[in-house]
Amino acid sequence: MVPSARALAPKLLLAGVLPVVGYSILRPHVSSDAIALAIVMVFPLADIANERVRQGRFEPIGLIALTGISVGIVGVIVFHGDATLLKIRDSLITGVFGVVCLASLAAPRPVMFYLGRAFATGGDTEKVDEFNKLLELPGTLRRFRFVTAVWGVGLVGEAIVRTLLAFTLSTERFLIVAQLISWSVLAALFVFTIRFARRSRERVQGPIQALAAAVHERTDDEILAYVEDAGGAEAVLDARFKWMTAVLNRTRAKDCVVGYEITNGPEMYRYVFVVKDGKSSYEKRDPSGARFVQRIGLPDYLRLASGELDGTKAAIDGKMTLDGDLAFAGEFSGMFGV
Repeated sequence: MVPSARALAPKLLLAGVLPVVGYSILRPHVSSDAIALAIVMVFPLADIANERVRQGRFEPIGLIALTGISVGIVGVIVFHGDATLLKIRDSLITGVFGVVCLASLAAPRPVMFYLGRAFATGGDTEKVDEFNKLLELPGTLRRFRFVTAVWGVGLVGEAIVRTLLAFTLSTERFLIVAQLISWSVLAALFVFTIRFARRSRERVQGPIQALAAAVHERTDDEILAYVEDAGGAEAVLDARFKWMTAVLNRTRAKDCVVGYEITNGPEMYRYVFVVKDGKSSYEKRDPSGARFVQRIGLPDYLRLASGELDGTKAAIDGKMTLDGDLAFAGEFSGMFGV
């Protein structure tokens, strides 16, 4: 969703550093601030042209920058060389984009979903289709809306501050201070987005990865020792079923009651997992009346849950039995987001 530091470095040089350096060199040799600012527009314009040649299309950031350049040129013509509009053109663009972000929160898909898709897929049709499937994962749309809201508030705030500075600072000082503010805000937003995306992935994948590490190539006794260290069988099973409720894919969910009888020596833990109207819950009770019932020992259940044990092989080897609607048992596993 977020471009790498390597991808951002050339853009920072062309759109941030070179315009400031170029303006400082040019200003003593031209008649006005506006002329110097218009000339240094060549740097972000070169970045846009480079993206067009390399990618064969305009990237979202390139389109935003191109719009900003257009606003600056209009300012020169309309205001007869007045540098004010040229100074605030970036504020106009980021401010408008921030407002668009906030307005898109009411749309089916917020702006950052489309930007994230553009960065992640590069326009590849298959990758676009895969990215679109992310919306089927539980909580994904809510997370995209949250990121979009943060960007909207951040960019609108940055635009307000830059606009105020444009009317209070000299052009040379403004260029330096404004660039520092802009890149600081953008850097903070990118860092936030990267960390938020990482935490979101860990929320979904973390429990499975932790369980996989705990049972990988472990004996039954070693797995049971892990269970005891984790608070006991009920604590581990409760955590597993809570995780299942969190990652239920509401798009694929079908109303059902699924039963579990999980044994640990003489102990048996009975659960039912209930899906109704796209929502899920679990109960500790006898699974009679469930659409199908899975019976399995605790170590093998944890291996199965982590992906260490294949369900078909477990059934063939007699480690697991399924009673009830066996066809639906395979369909049930596809109702989750991972």
